[in-house]
Amino acid sequence: MPKGKVEPNEKIEVAAVREVEEETGIGRLTLTRDLGQTYHTYEENGVPILKTTFWFFAEHDGAATTGAPQAIEGITGVHWLRPPVDDSVRSNAYPSILSLMDRAVASQEDGQFLFLWKQVGKAFL
Repeated sequence: MPKGKVEPNEKIEVAAVREVEEETGIGRLTLTRDLGQTYHTYEENGVPILKTTFWFFAEHDGAATTGAPQAIEGITGVHWLRPPVDDSVRSNAYPSILSLMDRAVASQEDGQFLFLWKQVGKAFL
């Protein structure tokens, strides 16, 4: 599930659409509603950082859905998945991403939507 940093003076929603396009090559998205936030930590120059990631439902106009992984970021695959998400994907996902997937599936009335995820090395983000 693509994510990234918000540029100075950029709205979170604009950053979300931009990051999906940069990391997956899939554009022409419209955010439809908020899915929630996740939190994780990382170090930058030896300083621990708590990062909040904002997640959204989005609709796509249907054109150019193949995608192109952003190799410079180490992304090796871009795939659309229909729920339920296969165990091979779930077993390689971080717990916060599993929770996000489960929330997304549970909140859909008809359950008919696709997950977009990216593979970095062997982990699914």
